Amino acid sequence: MIESEDELRDEIQQLEPMRIVNTGTSLNRLVFLADKNELIASDNMTIFGWNVETGEKTREIRAHTNFISSLVVLPGNRVASCSADTSIKIWNMETGSIERVLTGHNKCVNALAALTEPYLASCSNDSTLKIWNYETGHLIAEKITRTWQLRICALPNGDIVTTGNASPSGTFGISVWNAYDGQLKMELAGHDDVIFSLLAVSNEELVSGSSGKIRVWNLGDGSLRAQLEHENIIYSLELLSNNSFASCSHEGTIKIWSRSSVNDWHCAKTCKEQHSKCYIKSIVNLNNNQLASCSSDKSIKIWKL
Repeated sequence: MIESEDELRDEIQQLEPMRIVNTGTSLNRLVFLADKNELIASDNMTIFGWNVETGEKTREIRAHTNFISSLVVLPGNRVASCSADTSIKIWNMETGSIERVLTGHNKCVNALAALTEPYLASCSNDSTLKIWNYETGHLIAEKITRTWQLRICALPNGDIVTTGNASPSGTFGISVWNAYDGQLKMELAGHDDVIFSLLAVSNEELVSGSSGKIRVWNLGDGSLRAQLEHENIIYSLELLSNNSFASCSHEGTIKIWSRSSVNDWHCAKTCKEQHSKCYIKSIVNLNNNQLASCSSDKSIKIWKL
């Protein structure tokens, strides 16, 4: 017997938050310091910390002079932040002090990706991709791209993936760069809107999210493996265990995607409008079958998966 669409939808497990942290401010970015059991988040120009178990605020740092666009965890309980003020800053979360400021971009730095220690990649509205040694502060390599780059992620083998402005044909593409010589290895085309999120599943598989669309790519041959639907802008993608990943969107929904074969993805779990004010901007895996999300409703929510 073939199940109806409504019957299939009823089988999707509905997530409920197990813990809520009232932050007092709208948050945009969220990362997890596992060794300290601490969630690090940012609003406009400030970095905050909260203990995952108690919800106690652990830190508040006025970090930048303009909007903070990305946070990434580095080894040694450090966090890198970047901003529309064109700077990248390396923070020691043991002391709460700044270790280093990386300068070289001349427009908003949009995103960061941690590479093999001690290297960090950044992309910007200045149409450059830069590789830094964050221990010394030296710029190691620079690649001029055709358009400004909005998002970046690193594959396990060190290759770098970026996405940015529309090509002359009007499509929004994805570029895969060789980490060793900076050469362009592959371009993927298929999104017809801005790509807001990237997720490296493996050296052979990549997930991208735009407005209402999630695409799963085979990086071996550049083919499209799956197309998934998620309402509105997909701000964040997060890798989970057991062949699954999570996505969150502007209209306030989190979806957990699982698969039974390489190309057969389906939504296994979801939450709808659990954050009281619209969009969820970031999600992060807490590595113990829990997921955290932050939103414009001035809260962080912890979900049991």
